Amino acid sequence: MDWLEAVTQKTKSSIPNKRLTLQELWDELSHDYNVKDTREVVDEYKTRIARVIRG
Repeated sequence: MDWLEAVTQKTKSSIPNKRLTLQELWDELSHDYNVKDTREVVDEYKTRIARVIRG
């Protein structure tokens, strides 16, 4: 989660009185890449990170 916070430069939730979640960070990163038409890069990151976490 620290890595995503650093990449997205997002440290607070967009939803008032809510904690920033991992899903919100992924959504932010996906949005940023989608704007640049490179959304598949984020999907690949998610797949690779999940694979590493699972071991």
